[in-house]
Amino acid sequence: MIFLIIGFAFVFIDFGIMINELGGVEIFPDFVGWFLVFYGLIRLSPYGRNFSKVKYLSLATGLLSVIIWVLDIIGVTKFFGVFSLPLMGILCFFTLFILYRIIEGIGDAENDNNADYGSKKLFRLFLPLCISQSIGLIASVLGMNAIMIAAYVVLTVCTVLLIVFMNGTRKTMDEKPPKIRESEIKKADRDDY
Repeated sequence: MIFLIIGFAFVFIDFGIMINELGGVEIFPDFVGWFLVFYGLIRLSPYGRNFSKVKYLSLATGLLSVIIWVLDIIGVTKFFGVFSLPLMGILCFFTLFILYRIIEGIGDAENDNNADYGSKKLFRLFLPLCISQSIGLIASVLGMNAIMIAAYVVLTVCTVLLIVFMNGTRKTMDEKPPKIRESEIKKADRDDY
């Protein structure tokens, strides 16, 4: 779980430095976060199929993030402006889909082990996170700066809560570890080789 927590911190926290008038570089690059999420999902795969379902999508999202990171450095994304929106929209969709599957996997582990790992809290946080992410992306394209800032403030609060709640999930799973699903071990082994 710790790899997921650190990974999502990298994905959701955006601080950048401008290199020139066309481009900049992120201090916490998303692709580092996605590779950490991928590793975390490999480790969680034996505990449920939802973790297995999105581990390769997280790797693909990490590779897409590398491309975007390079394009940001050389200024291509800023040069294309609105035309880079589909790429950002795809990345946003993948991020939210992967997060949804992870939360669903935590819920599956709760059902299998008759435990409370905090999936209900994470699900309640998921909707405002989706809405603020989407509104922020659309408002940035439309030049609605006040709405964009408000959406990103909400997104920042949701991100902090996500990290706090996921850390609570990690602690609870450490205290009462979920049972490993035998069918998932065989499937994970088959997927990894």
